[in-house]
Amino acid sequence: MAYEAPPRAGNFREKHLEMEAYLRGHKTPLDERWIQDAIKIRTKEYKFISGELIHTPTGERMEDREGNEAWVLKNCPHWRLDYVHEPASDDKIEAELVEQAFGGTNLTARGKLLKKVGPEKFAQYAKLWSVDPYSTKAGTKPSTDDGTSAKKDTAPLNPWSAKTWGSLAEKGEYIKKHGIAAATEAAARYGCTLGSTKPVR
Repeated sequence: MAYEAPPRAGNFREKHLEMEAYLRGHKTPLDERWIQDAIKIRTKEYKFISGELIHTPTGERMEDREGNEAWVLKNCPHWRLDYVHEPASDDKIEAELVEQAFGGTNLTARGKLLKKVGPEKFAQYAKLWSVDPYSTKAGTKPSTDDGTSAKKDTAPLNPWSAKTWGSLAEKGEYIKKHGIAAATEAAARYGCTLGSTKPVR
């Protein structure tokens, strides 16, 4: 039996219950991992405004976003239970190797990275991580926040969006800063994968 959104009770209505009710009520089965992710994380983007749950970054209602099955399938196709994930792209593999190499003292990972990207790019990555590439010290994870905007960390530019399409380095920085799962979702929102070479929308 399909779930129904709980009755509205002003600001006392539980946001996460409504999000869960919508997602479990869709005819297309969704992956439980993404349902839980939406309940825990996406509900934080909503506020009660005039008795409606409004997505603060866009001004849209929850029932028009996560509550609308067509919207979910278009913007978050990877939420589907039958979604086939593409093999890890070379960009993703490289980003993970960079973090292994300079996020700690993994000399084996540094050797693999040097062999993969060459000495020039290897040195560039080390500079981003503020570490001597041939030392045994761990680097400092780079931040994309230049201090000019207090909102930058909470609303980062999406390098897979056609409007803010980023370079390979910018995508790598996004992955390092936000993690593989968040980056995969960010790319999927605009119809891309991590390894996409051109924007979709």
